Amino acid sequence: MGVTPGAFERRGGVLGASSVTLSAVVGTAIFATIDKSPAAAMQILAGLLSVLAAVLAALHASQNYAVVVEQHRRAAVAYGRLRRRMEVELAEQSFVNRDVLSRFADELDVMRQEAPAVPQKIHDRAARQVDAVEGPPSGSGEASGS
Repeated sequence: MGVTPGAFERRGGVLGASSVTLSAVVGTAIFATIDKSPAAAMQILAGLLSVLAAVLAALHASQNYAVVVEQHRRAAVAYGRLRRRMEVELAEQSFVNRDVLSRFADELDVMRQEAPAVPQKIHDRAARQVDAVEGPPSGSGEASGS
């Protein structure tokens, strides 16, 4: 589900662009008013924009969206690689082997622990998209026709 990396990339881009834009506006306003005495409202607005720009820059730096995006991409690649291995190995067998399934379950558990957390809202949206295409998983408690 490529939703998460894109969302983090957009958030990082919006924060970074907002910070740069506000910093430029504040800088321009300060230079434009050096020779004149601006109205009190303009001074307050410039001060508030300056504080907002600093907050956005700090937020952008502390969230480290680029690292989160890369972690999600690596997890997606690892899950895809394991899924393909599962498909090949299970297709080659005439019956489902408990040992093989147990090994895959163990690998999935390790991957789940190493992968970054997916926000619940994004997880739920992805699950709805899968259910819309494939239907809800069997045994999910959802009775058809109710």
